[in-house]
Amino acid sequence: EKVGELVEAAPGDRVLDLGAAPGGKSAILARAGTEVVSLDLSARRLARLGSGLARVAPGAILTHIDGRELSPSVNPNALLNRRAGKPLW
Repeated sequence: EKVGELVEAAPGDRVLDLGAAPGGKSAILARAGTEVVSLDLSARRLARLGSGLARVAPGAILTHIDGRELSPSVNPNALLNRRAGKPLW
């Protein structure tokens, strides 16, 4: 629940979760009504994240991508990075 407060995400906001696996932050945000885009460089970790996330947040978007390759047009309300442990913006 704290992660939602940390990013100040409201229902309907779009949050990108970079390095999203294993998926805890993505699940919390999705359950709170946030549009979560979970990104991970590892296809294997992303597949595991997807199987767990599908049970609690069937609308979550999973993307196998290097976050450094994101287009500026993605325009999220917040961006999480698991290594930083805090919102990047």
